[in-house]
Amino acid sequence: MRPTLGFFALCRRLAALLLPSGLALAIVALAAGQGQPRGVQLAYLSSCEGVWDIYLLDAERGSSANLTRSVEPENAFLWSPDGEQIGFIYYEGSRVSLHVYDLYGGSRPVLDGETWVGGLLEAVPVRGDWSADRARRVYELANEIYILDENRGVRRITDNDYTDESPNWSPDESLIAFASNRDGSLDIYVMDADGLNVRRLTSDGSRESSPVWSPDGRQIVYTAQRDRSSEIYAVDLDGRAPRRLTVNACWDDRPAWRP
Repeated sequence: MRPTLGFFALCRRLAALLLPSGLALAIVALAAGQGQPRGVQLAYLSSCEGVWDIYLLDAERGSSANLTRSVEPENAFLWSPDGEQIGFIYYEGSRVSLHVYDLYGGSRPVLDGETWVGGLLEAVPVRGDWSADRARRVYELANEIYILDENRGVRRITDNDYTDESPNWSPDESLIAFASNRDGSLDIYVMDADGLNVRRLTSDGSRESSPVWSPDGRQIVYTAQRDRSSEIYAVDLDGRAPRRLTVNACWDDRPAWRP
């Protein structure tokens, strides 16, 4: 049986307090269950411990662990292509730098050659998503959704008087998930990559945003604001029975599946 992430968090605390750093990191790696399948894990931001930190969630069990435990808040992060590290913007007073969290190690500054972390800076000014070959980018601008294609230029794929935001490619890039208030509250929608066949997936009246496809393309995780908190949910493509993945009185936001 694989250890849960809650057990991982407990071991991480004890190891940090009681053991030399090298031995502590080894025990943390074992407690985390390094062989866990990628398709059930996701990272997200949470304010549960007073500032925004990066957490790792086991979507099957609903257990999570705070990875970064920073004094200053994190506000953006990015998975490495191999899913073994998380890059994030690190604040130390007025000083800002890029850091990497080794999933079964700890936090450190970016090393030369870790060019993938630079994608984090591209994601901050405009919310959007690159295609796998980085030839196309879907993004939001002034409450509408556009596609930037290196061969075809820029195409606007939504055109209405409402807010359309947070677009995200499906794994096969045939569909786009996004959030919109075109039916009242901000809900999660899916459309074809050309902007046609728009389908509404959620409709419970809460404010829902930041949709992200699972690696197998069978479900979408998103953030829902209700009851004075923000939680992570998952929904299948038929829109039936959304599932709550985090349960706390905190603000949880910006989920991202582990590659």
